[in-house]
Amino acid sequence: MVKTMLIVVCLSVFFSMKKVKYLYEYNSNYRYVDANANELAEAACLLCRGSVKRQMAANYQPSVYGPVAFEKQQQCRVEATEDLDGALGIYTKDRLVRLEPIGCARGQADVWKMRGKMDRDAGKLVEAKTAWDTALELYEQLQDPAEQAEMAEMLEVLALDSDKLGFVEQRMQKMTDEGNKEKEALQEAFTKLDTDGSGQMDTKEFGDLAVEMGTFPPLRDDEVKEGLAQVDHTADGEISFPELWAWWTEEEVEAAVEKAMAKKRGST
Repeated sequence: MVKTMLIVVCLSVFFSMKKVKYLYEYNSNYRYVDANANELAEAACLLCRGSVKRQMAANYQPSVYGPVAFEKQQQCRVEATEDLDGALGIYTKDRLVRLEPIGCARGQADVWKMRGKMDRDAGKLVEAKTAWDTALELYEQLQDPAEQAEMAEMLEVLALDSDKLGFVEQRMQKMTDEGNKEKEALQEAFTKLDTDGSGQMDTKEFGDLAVEMGTFPPLRDDEVKEGLAQVDHTADGEISFPELWAWWTEEEVEAAVEKAMAKKRGST
């Protein structure tokens, strides 16, 4: 409800600014309006709406919304990107930068901060670091210690996430290189039950796979759907073998990662 109200307010202010901009350009009675302030307000509205859209995308979880979640996430992220690009386009206008250097610098920093959050939500850690490094540099130029401290902390957490992702990839590759027999058995069962040869499993095939791998008694329909939702990271209602293998080894990999990370922290 609160998010809906925020969007309504952002849209209302945004279109009001558009109207004032039109009147300023085509009606001499409105020439007293400060066009620069109007553009900066428009950018602020775009930034606000983009941040709301980014939060909405983050809230669309497959376990809650099912197969439609991925589509809704993508839509919100596209709309958020368009808003953030629009805001950045205004904050980097030469005319505005000359007249309002501090306001434009802060606006740019806030946009890059939000872009980084959206990239991190999408698992794009390299892009998130680039965005946050840019934001930190701008906050340093503004001499804003509170924002600098927050960005430094966010970058530190991001570095840990990157280390963890690296450990996960190394561990899973090592398991593959060692010719993991469990993976071979799972791959064989997956191929056998992928009756249409699509490389994807639907709900029925996933239920059959659970039986093939020794689940007894067979899962109920609601349990099959719940299990599929946990494995289906793309939220498209089907699972690929890489998705299945990542889910199958999740606990083992996480345990190995935590052990490696603890050892690394102890050595620093």
